[in-house]
Amino acid sequence: MDNSPKTEKYPDIEYVLHIYDTIWDYYKKSLDERTQLFNNYIVFVGIPILAVGIIAEWLGENIANFIQEIIGILILILLIGIVIFLMYIKESAVSRKYLTRIEVITDFLIERYDSDSDGLFSRLYGLDDLFHPETTAMNIRLGKGLILPIINSGIMVGIFYLLAEYHLNAVQMALIFVISLAIQIIVFVAVYRTPDSRKR
Repeated sequence: MDNSPKTEKYPDIEYVLHIYDTIWDYYKKSLDERTQLFNNYIVFVGIPILAVGIIAEWLGENIANFIQEIIGILILILLIGIVIFLMYIKESAVSRKYLTRIEVITDFLIERYDSDSDGLFSRLYGLDDLFHPETTAMNIRLGKGLILPIINSGIMVGIFYLLAEYHLNAVQMALIFVISLAIQIIVFVAVYRTPDSRKR
């Protein structure tokens, strides 16, 4: 019977690999969730905004008679857009946590078994060729979803423009856009940088 220290000290490799595969499955599911969020954004925000634009063009000068209704619809679309963006933020933070745990297990496997397998574990489980810091950093994840807060901010400008009865100038509209975008980015950073989301 082998009573060597390494057998007593370390968990069974089958159990570790099972946890590794499980976390990878959750990580991939998180990626799928973010893709679905983009699809939902197009359906529930992009298409309705396009429809509002077409209706506004069709109404022409009569649009003044429907300003309140249009503003109400834009507010509803904006709320949906903000909710979807918040869900995107959450999924980004969750996927980062999964990746952190994958890294922990990977480091353990390489440290524990690489020397015994002639470098097999570092070749099979090493993440350097899959995930580099520049592809997993917070700014990259934000950049991939930046179109969401940009469109949300554009809708916000449109709402204020209608509320002001077309009396906003370019500087005021730009200021509203920048403030809206900044708030959404700040929220992203605040949620993403939770204690469990450790930087690579």
